[in-house]
Amino acid sequence: MRLRVLAVTALEGWVPTDPTDRRVTRSRLHAFVRQTSHRAGARECMISPVSDKVLIRVDATTGRGHVSGVKRCGSPWACPVCSPTIRQRRARELTELVDRAHSAGDTAVLVTYTMPHQADQPLDETLGALATAWRRTWAGRWAQGFKTDHQVIGSVRAVEVTWGDNGWHPHVHQVIFLRGTDGAGGQALTDLWLTVFRRWADTVETVTGRRPSAKNGLDVQLVTDPEQVGDYVTDAGGWSIGAELTAGPVKITRSSTSLTPFALLGAAAVWGEVNAAALWWEYEKATAGRHAIQASRGLYDHYQVEQVTDDEAAAPEVEQVAAEVAVDVDLWTILVELHELDRFVLEVERWATAGAAGPPPDPHQHVLDVLGSRRAR
Repeated sequence: MRLRVLAVTALEGWVPTDPTDRRVTRSRLHAFVRQTSHRAGARECMISPVSDKVLIRVDATTGRGHVSGVKRCGSPWACPVCSPTIRQRRARELTELVDRAHSAGDTAVLVTYTMPHQADQPLDETLGALATAWRRTWAGRWAQGFKTDHQVIGSVRAVEVTWGDNGWHPHVHQVIFLRGTDGAGGQALTDLWLTVFRRWADTVETVTGRRPSAKNGLDVQLVTDPEQVGDYVTDAGGWSIGAELTAGPVKITRSSTSLTPFALLGAAAVWGEVNAAALWWEYEKATAGRHAIQASRGLYDHYQVEQVTDDEAAAPEVEQVAAEVAVDVDLWTILVELHELDRFVLEVERWATAGAAGPPPDPHQHVLDVLGSRRAR
């Protein structure tokens, strides 16, 4: 299945930079998911109120508006609202883990695992094979021996999915934390690569009948700076090692010849690309119920880093509120139907950033202005 050249060209390097563009784009993606999603939670996310008022609180530090009083799907995979928020939280957690590890004199190593696949393989099949190969690789006597020999404290792993000329390409990024600095040398990294590659290649061959190549099957990098960025990260806002590992489908961009799932969603929602929509729905179904990001038991406690659930990460608390606006649930529903949610939140943010001078933005007046401008057309 191929996308039209026009859609792919338009996606290349596309990252909305203006706050209004970002808000409008996210609103269009959210509306598309709400109207077409196969997941009940996604269709209700940020839509269905759970109280008599919906509150928009602006964070005094970031200037961002956070909404409370509505349902959230909490999906780290396929929600244009929850996924970025969850993954940004996971990125901060991982960066803190690496910081703590370095402070303790420990080593962090980034390992990327890939496996052979065919262009016509369904994503559910390739993800299933990847999950099976991963479980078998890190189970049993070999895994216990590896952890003992290399003094493994724990690890964090994230699954990333892209789509390109060779079909779906799921792969795993893993940060392994090693006690001390003995594993940071060049020879130590080479030995680690060889040991893990042999195990990974043997397991993948058993599961799929195809053996990963030494060139593409496994990559090992020493994490020397928690703020370092991987080659595939293209976000202009600056990404940490945590974001490199956990950003996954959130990157609305084209990487080499591959498209991220949210780029596919953008092609479907913004440009009406039918093939992209079909691919997005396949991705949405295939990732349902799967773990996107997991840490080994005890790792967060070892480094005394706080970890929250996906649901908690999707609805972060605002520690210092610069301003707050309450919206009646009926008006909230109208804003949803008019696809004006993000525009109104942006209006509240601008008002708060300007010092909250004068009366706050009025959701009723916002609705009247929108309806009036549409009648004028």
